Amino acid sequence: MLVRVDGPYRVAEVPRQRCPRCADTGLIARAVGHVAVDECPGCHGVFVTTAVLDAIVEDLALYEEVRRGFPAGPTRAEQPGPMYVPCPTCREIMNRRQFAPGAGVVVDVCRAHGMWFDACELPAVVDFIERRGPEAMRAPAPAPAPRPVAAPPSLASALTEPITSRRRDSLAAAVIELLLFWV
Repeated sequence: MLVRVDGPYRVAEVPRQRCPRCADTGLIARAVGHVAVDECPGCHGVFVTTAVLDAIVEDLALYEEVRRGFPAGPTRAEQPGPMYVPCPTCREIMNRRQFAPGAGVVVDVCRAHGMWFDACELPAVVDFIERRGPEAMRAPAPAPAPRPVAAPPSLASALTEPITSRRRDSLAAAVIELLLFWV
């Protein structure tokens, strides 16, 4: 659906943004302090442009505006509809990633246009930023713990012991285990 925009110098047709989760529902601009976000009246998801997200992160007064305007609650790992959703602006499929290390909120990101927050995720992110500070968004993810490397079975010890009927079975098992380890 296209929305017609008339002005004194031009007439343009601007595509209306659609909710990435409720494909048939248009997003509605909603003021949050001195900035605006696009909200879906159906699923209550919110699309926040990169510039607006930067303004929210840097302006402590907007934290309270977000809390007043959007309900807090548990964020759901699984949302209705498709897992990977299109950007409301360019319609390219967005990447899913954790908002920041330790945030516990997975958001959909379009690098060119902004982030999609499902219901209750924007207040959760604001709470996280308030607790950890804006620099937490830019912190590198913690390195994964090194995995211990299992030592290969000792073929030498199996070969040095005398072979008996019991040892024959364990020797065969050691050879098979060693071969499987190196494959």
